[in-house]
Amino acid sequence: MFGLFTRFGAILSTILSLQMFIGLSTTDWYWTYGMIVLLGLFLTTVPAGRPYEQIEKTTLDVVHITRDGRDGSKTPAQAIEYFRELAAIGIDQAIFSMPNVYDLDVFDLLATDVIPQVSQIPVAGR
Repeated sequence: MFGLFTRFGAILSTILSLQMFIGLSTTDWYWTYGMIVLLGLFLTTVPAGRPYEQIEKTTLDVVHITRDGRDGSKTPAQAIEYFRELAAIGIDQAIFSMPNVYDLDVFDLLATDVIPQVSQIPVAGR
């Protein structure tokens, strides 16, 4: 169904750009609308969609990790479980920031405890 709307949008953009191209043919920048017409024609011919399994899924989040889980942060075990839950719903990559980057111990925890285990977690649907 999404592929149908993609083609419809490409056809509509081609028609609207063609109208602008014809209407603005005496101005300096008319050729830009001609390029948009060509792009719309190209997008009309390209098959839309791909299998869901081929789409790389990512998240963006803030993960606060400390050794002991103080101040509402996650312990390394809790962080691993969090990433395991993301992998279970098909997330390929978790992009995250850490509010405590000034603490060098966090990078040691990531390098020795979290990343080696998380890299072994299979992603659902892969």
